[in-house]
Amino acid sequence: MDELDELADTLARAQDAAKELDALDDQLSRMIPEYEEALKNLRLGVALTVPLDAVGPDYRRYFSFEKYGGSWRLLIEEGPDDDPESWTQTPLASASRDERAEVFSYHLTALIASAELQIRDKIKSR
Repeated sequence: MDELDELADTLARAQDAAKELDALDDQLSRMIPEYEEALKNLRLGVALTVPLDAVGPDYRRYFSFEKYGGSWRLLIEEGPDDDPESWTQTPLASASRDERAEVFSYHLTALIASAELQIRDKIKSR
């Protein structure tokens, strides 16, 4: 196999991998509204929040489920600790592909566990 054939094969494999990644990202994107609806149907009436990571010593990121634009949405929130008014909220559906994948892989379970704890607390209080 000469160098041009090897290059063509490598490019073909990269294109196949890109198609597979796109299909997985599309599947993940379709799941976001399903989870938003499932969490909304729990009818908690309160926001859920779990920490993502610290971007700097005084700057934080959170994954939350709360009201945004009149409806309950999964959000990535971030901003400086000392200025909550300047925080940004990005719907998970609008976040980058890598952020969506990270949140689903590592933080969605924690958010749903938080919902379960709130429901159990309500049960105890009744």
